[in-house]
Amino acid sequence: MKGYLEISSTLWVSLLLITSVGGCTNPTPTSVTATSAPTIPFEAQVATAVAATQTFQASVAGTLAAATPTPVWTPTPTRWLTTPMSTITPTPPPQVTPVPRANPPELFSPAQGSRVEKTVAFQWHGSLSVGQSYKVIAHHVDSGYVRESALLTGQAWETDLPCDKFSEWRWKVYIFQAGEQLASSSEQFFWFCCFCGQLVPPVPPKSTPIYP
Repeated sequence: MKGYLEISSTLWVSLLLITSVGGCTNPTPTSVTATSAPTIPFEAQVATAVAATQTFQASVAGTLAAATPTPVWTPTPTRWLTTPMSTITPTPPPQVTPVPRANPPELFSPAQGSRVEKTVAFQWHGSLSVGQSYKVIAHHVDSGYVRESALLTGQAWETDLPCDKFSEWRWKVYIFQAGEQLASSSEQFFWFCCFCGQLVPPVPPKSTPIYP
């Protein structure tokens, strides 16, 4: 009951305050007179918009023109050579001349270890290419005396040896081309004696029988 009284008294005080300030009175509405805006024709509105757009574009163009221009690359025209370049002729590699070859000759006469008197007939077997030739060289072993032929294309050569150069001789056959030795035979020897054929060996005496 006490609580109800407290709420009632409080509500009552609140109502009094609202009444005293006119909180419960209805406010008098204030009448507002609406002012109508003037009507602008549509064509005028479009013209105004176009004029504003042109004004904006002119402003932008002026701003761009006032800015620092960016350099534009201009291609340089190509200059073609009117004078032809000199033609370089390649130098061909040097040609290698093949080394000439030759087969060694085979000696035939005088035979190995044979006996010869005065004139010696040298003979051999072999083959020559174009520009090649033979040469026979014989030497006396004891004295070192040398006898040699000219350049030959045949396979035989005769010569007389000096009689005082008797005893052992050795000989070979060479193949030359343009002054260069290409091949040579093996070496053989023979015995030389001018008068050996004229010497008659002594006849041994007949043996005398010895009687006891």
